[in-house]
Formats: sequence, C-alpha cells, structure tokens
Amino acid sequence: MTGWELTEDSLVPSLLPWKESLFTVSNGYLGTRGSFEEGIAGETRATFINGLFVTPPGELPLLGAVPDWTRVGITVDGEPLDLGVRPPAGYRRVLDLRHGLLERTILWKGAESGVVRFRFRRLASMEQPHLVALEVEAEALTDPVDLTMTTGVDTTVGSPNDPAWRTEEVELLGLGQLRVGALSMDGSRRLEVATSVRASGGGEGIDHIEAPGHP
Repeated sequence: MTGWELTEDSLVPSLLPWKESLFTVSNGYLGTRGSFEEGIAGETRATFINGLFVTPPGELPLLGAVPDWTRVGITVDGEPLDLGVRPPAGYRRVLDLRHGLLERTILWKGAESGVVRFRFRRLASMEQPHLVALEVEAEALTDPVDLTMTTGVDTTVGSPNDPAWRTEEVELLGLGQLRVGALSMDGSRRLEVATSVRASGGGEGIDHIEAPGHP
C-alpha cells in the first residue's frame, strides 16, 4: 500500500476471499465486497446495507446480503471470461482510498481470440448513498473480437447459504433499465433495486438486460 492507494499486481487465487474484503467499496450506508464482475470460482459476492438485518427461520438475525448489482457475464469470441480457467496475461487492481474508486485492469487472450484489455471501475457515491456505479471498458489490442456482456440484478446471492431476499416483481422500465422488487426471507423487509445500463463506443449497443434471480 502506497499513500492513499491499495495495489495488487498479481492474481493469487488462494488469496481471493481475503482480497475481496480488502477491496470493498463502501460509503457508510452500503458496502460491496471486491469480487470480480465476471465471476470466479470460490468467490463470495455480497453487498450489505448498514443495519439491514433479516432473520432466517430458527436462527438469529443476520446482516443479509442484498441483491447483487455487480455481475457482468462476458464472452470473447464465444469463450467466457474466467480468470480461474484462463489466467490473465496482465493484471492490476487499485483501490483509491482518497476518491473511493476501485479499478481493475486485465489483459486476456482466449483460445481462439486476440488480446483484449478490460478495465473495470466501481464506486459507491457519498453524495447519494443509495447510488453505486460500475464502468466496464473493453479494447481489442490485436485482432477484432466478438464481445458480449450480460448484466442485471441477481437476488440469488447467499447469506451465507440461502438467499436473504426473494424476487417479488421485475419491471422493465425501458431498454437498458430494470427495477426489481424483493422481500426478505422473514417477510419483514422489502427493497427495490433499479439499474440503468448505457453503452458507448463501437459496439452495437444494448440488446437486453436480465434479472437472473427471477424465475
């Protein structure tokens, strides 16, 4: 760690659970563990809201993880981006404590694709405590690639085993906009998560967004 920055320059799979805690982004109202947007085996994805407890049947109250907003499934020329299956050619992750910004950059080459540079940026707003934001950039460095990204709101994350929330309703507010209403496992709390996705650059734009936790 140097000054206001916590830096990680190599990927060590055995340290991922510990690093997820270290690279948490929080604004005092909510906090999100530093799990990878694209997902990796052994991860613990979780966002917690300060003081929002739920009570599983026959157990004590717990700080239940709320629906996940960070998951972005990515494929490059049909191959899923998974650093646990195919390690990156380059890797760097930085938590800027002064500005509350988490940034991760990777170089990745699939079995049948050229090299792609991905940059992920994540933050939790201090001015608007309910607002969190995620930016994903992809740049083909050697050959053109066919790139897809799938995102949404996932209510199936465990707390720590069973999900703390159950999807009640899903509403598409427009292309790239989704609202999910969820009820806590004990029926005592209700929350809403709204997401807005925007695309820019040379791609074909947004095709659809999903709510993976909705049957």
